[in-house]
Amino acid sequence: MNIQPVTGDSVPSNNSGTFCFAIRNSYDPNDKYALPGGEGPQGYIRPNTPLSYTIRFQNTGNAEAINIFILDTLNANLDAASVEIIGSSHTASMSLLTGNILRFNFDNILLADSNTNEPASHGYVTYRINQIQNVAQLATITNTAAIYFDFNPPIITNTTLHTVDYTLSVSGIQKLSSLVNVY
Repeated sequence: MNIQPVTGDSVPSNNSGTFCFAIRNSYDPNDKYALPGGEGPQGYIRPNTPLSYTIRFQNTGNAEAINIFILDTLNANLDAASVEIIGSSHTASMSLLTGNILRFNFDNILLADSNTNEPASHGYVTYRINQIQNVAQLATITNTAAIYFDFNPPIITNTTLHTVDYTLSVSGIQKLSSLVNVY
C-alpha cells in the first residue's frame, strides 16, 4: 500500500505499508481483517495496542455500483477520536455518526461488477484506531461492518475479536548491546 502524493508531505517516510495475513477459511470478497491479529483464538493483545482494520468489498452484482458506503459501529473500548484512514482503493470520506458509528462514503465510485471486469470490481478501506485508556483486563474488542452497494441491503462482514490482556508476555526481545542481559 502506498499513499500518494508525496509532494508537500511533511513525513513521506510513513506513506507505505505492507499487510500480510493467512487465509483462515473460505474467501468472501466482503470481509474485515484486523492487525495485529493477536495471540490465539481470542486474539490476545496488550493494552494500548493500536488496531488497524481493513474492510474489503467486491461488487459481485450484475451492474456497476455507483455509490458504496460502509457503516462500522465502534466497540466501546475503542477511541473514536483517534480514527485515521491509512489507505483506500478509491477516494473515500469518513464521518462519525451518533452512537460511535463510522461511515465511509465512496461517492461515484463506479465500481465495475465482477462479471464485466473482475480485477476492477474490488475495493477496500483501512483505518487505524487506538484503545480507550484503562481498558479492563480481559475486555473484548469485537468489530463488524455493514457494506451497502447503492440501494441494496447491507452485506455484513465477519466479526473480528481481540481480548486485552495485561499479563501477555513480551514476544521476542532483541539484544541490542552486550552490556545488557535479559533473563
